[in-house]
Amino acid sequence: MALYRGLHDRVLTHTTRVWNQSRPSLRCLDILVQVPKGGNSRFAITPSTPRWRQTGLRCVSYGRCYQTRTLIVARVKIPSSSQLPSHVRALCSGKPDATTNSDRDDEESKETRDYAINEESESLVGKLPQSLQPYARLARLDKPIGTMLLLWPCFWSTALAAQPGCLPDPKLLGLFAAGSFIMRGAGCTINDMWDADFDKSVARTKTRPLASGELSHAQALGFLAVQLSAGLGVLLSLPNTLYCFKLGAASLPFVAAYPLMKRYTNWPQLVLGMTFNWGAFMGWAATYGSLDASVIGPLYCSGIAWTLVYDTLYAHQDKDDDSKLGLKSTALHFGAETKPILQGFALVSMANWCMAGYSLGYTSPFYYAGCTLAWSHLVWQIHSADLDEPRNLAERFRSNNQVGAIMFVSCIAGSMTACA
Repeated sequence: MALYRGLHDRVLTHTTRVWNQSRPSLRCLDILVQVPKGGNSRFAITPSTPRWRQTGLRCVSYGRCYQTRTLIVARVKIPSSSQLPSHVRALCSGKPDATTNSDRDDEESKETRDYAINEESESLVGKLPQSLQPYARLARLDKPIGTMLLLWPCFWSTALAAQPGCLPDPKLLGLFAAGSFIMRGAGCTINDMWDADFDKSVARTKTRPLASGELSHAQALGFLAVQLSAGLGVLLSLPNTLYCFKLGAASLPFVAAYPLMKRYTNWPQLVLGMTFNWGAFMGWAATYGSLDASVIGPLYCSGIAWTLVYDTLYAHQDKDDDSKLGLKSTALHFGAETKPILQGFALVSMANWCMAGYSLGYTSPFYYAGCTLAWSHLVWQIHSADLDEPRNLAERFRSNNQVGAIMFVSCIAGSMTACA
């Protein structure tokens, strides 16, 4: 059953779903089939049930698909077409699956339109041993944007804490990079452990390792222990260790509580902002062993408002599923007023970025020009976002890496041009 066909760079791509015929109560399998001209078929597949492993197909890499329904897929090498179920072999030859009814065709064709593989993520996870790939996807190694969004407030704070005319401490930046990578992965593990049952019913998340059954909760818990231990090691490596340890530990309740917020409040993105921007405290604390509320307060608030912008846009991808499941989000709460409200939050971000610089006595135009540029990027995101098109929203979400980078360069510029 080939629901989508496209010819691009001499590659014929069939994107489809194949239902588990032996147990119809189970969810379907998500398959992306690429057939280069001349044969040599390769398949991309993520099982919705462990039963698919019984086919004996060897996984060689994972990738990520972006389209109306976002799915993670695994690429497997097919040693022989005779080893495939008959309905998959029919797909290779372009013949329709006779067991699939027209209603299912309509539903699946709508969900499998315009797939595109993120090759960078695919190759990154795919280079790992197959036994480690589910853990890599649990930690979102295939989606590094989350790590960057956690990292930038740490970098901002470290740059603002640098002595006037000096660059930020490279050792601190390296420690925060490692810590952000580890703790973002730990946060994703905690999130998936809380939400596994809900994730099974959401198109974007149902192929996650816990939701799909690739990993058990016991395995995830063991992995989380490793992640938190590694995070502790980074935390204890920071200067002003005791102060940083207490401050870092204070963030853990937010990390644990965030996944539950969508059950109880319309503002889970606010709690995410409070969690993801904790680095605004850590950079300054690691440098001085204390906090300056006049600088760090506005910086933290700017990050929270920034998070409300990008994660509300992101949450619009899941609004239909969230509504059916009774989950809450600012996307559902703001509804048709999303864009004007987010423009307001973008202004709050800019105002607080500027206030942090003003509290440090920055008079050079470079810092404030950077704040304006970052705000302009947020304005563009909001204005150009299509709240009913997940791929558009995913692209806007990922573009926030540029916002974080702009502000980091601005903070360096402000520090370098400041008077001692």
